[in-house]
Amino acid sequence: MAVARRVAEEVAADRVALVLITGDEHYPVRGSDAVLVRLAEQERLAGEGPGTDVARTARATCVGDMHEAVGRWPALAVCGPPTQVRTLQLHPLLGRGDDDRPQVLGMLALSRSQVRPFSPAETAVVGRLADLLSLMLQARALDDLAADEAGRPGGRLDEVLDPSAHVLPLAVGHLMVREGLSEDEALRFLERRASEDGRSVDDLAREVVRSRADAAEP
Repeated sequence: MAVARRVAEEVAADRVALVLITGDEHYPVRGSDAVLVRLAEQERLAGEGPGTDVARTARATCVGDMHEAVGRWPALAVCGPPTQVRTLQLHPLLGRGDDDRPQVLGMLALSRSQVRPFSPAETAVVGRLADLLSLMLQARALDDLAADEAGRPGGRLDEVLDPSAHVLPLAVGHLMVREGLSEDEALRFLERRASEDGRSVDDLAREVVRSRADAAEP
């Protein structure tokens, strides 16, 4: 969850949660925000809601104001979703099923307690994080399968979601939000700055993420 919390800070989200989906069961990852976990559980019981839509369509969604939009899901409205969630965005974590069709492995949720829609740049950063988490979850699944065949314990989810091994996307996201760069521009800036300083791109990316300061004017 550390990687998700860091990106949530970058896009000024108040809450973040990561929920894994297996059939009809939902499993929040340790460290997920309790309010968003409660909303996910209400949706599961109601059988409808923005997260249910994402799980069904495998497409991200943004809700500008949950208080106004909740009428779209009458059963969820009866449950009384948390008042602390106003602006919400949800991204599916996708893998591939046996038929090579998209399979929803989980969901990344971020919210704000005030009505303040996420900008396109912020949404793009969160989408990149969702893509990264999807790859990490697929890697975990492959590792667990190999572990079963080898008769050894599989990897822990907390270890798979370790941000220290995936720092470059965080640095790129930081520059996209803070400097208004595109993904390619942010990556080129890191490469150019690393070359000028005589060090690796990963080393510079760690500094950007660690300091959370502007690296320089691109």
